[in-house]
Amino acid sequence: MAEAVFQNQIQKMDLTDFWEVESAALLEYHVGNDPEPRAIATLQKAGITDYSHIARKITTDDFYKFDWIFGMDEYIIHLLYDKQPKDSQAKIELLGRYDPAGIIVIRDPLFDVDSAGFEKAFQQALRSVCAFLEIHKVFFIFFLFNIYIHIYVSFFFKKKKRSSNGMNLCKINAIY
Repeated sequence: MAEAVFQNQIQKMDLTDFWEVESAALLEYHVGNDPEPRAIATLQKAGITDYSHIARKITTDDFYKFDWIFGMDEYIIHLLYDKQPKDSQAKIELLGRYDPAGIIVIRDPLFDVDSAGFEKAFQQALRSVCAFLEIHKVFFIFFLFNIYIHIYVSFFFKKKKRSSNGMNLCKINAIY
C-alpha cells in the first residue's frame, strides 16, 4: 500500500521524472501474491484506482539499486540491516519517522478482521510520504538549480564539461 501512496503522491507533485518506487517482501509467503483486497479497497476509496502489484522478495541488488529502503516497524528494520551488504549506500529508515503526527510504526493490518487497520495504515503512510517528499522536494529544487547553473556556465564559458551522469533518480523500496 505504501508503494501505491508514494506513486500517487509523486504523480500529484509532478515528480515522476525524479523518483522510482517499488515494494518488496522480506518473507517468502508474500511472494507472487496480489495486494490484499482490503488494501486495494482502501486505496480505491482514496481515489487510487490504477494500482496493481505482484509481490516479490527483496534482493541483494535492491540495496544497491535504491537510495532509500523503508520498513514499517522496528523488526523489519532490524531484518533489513541484517540483510544489507556492507558496501551498500541505501539508507534504511522507518517510513513513519516522517509522520508529522509522530506515529513512527505503521502496523501491518493483514491479520485484522476488518478494514479499519488498512485505513489507519493508509493515513499514516500518506502523512509520512507527503512529509518525506516535501523535505526532499527542496533538495531537487536545489539540485535542478545547480544543474541549470552548471549548464549555463558550460554553455557560455566552456570552463566545465557537462556531467556524463545526467540526473540521478532517487529510488525508494518500501518493505512490509
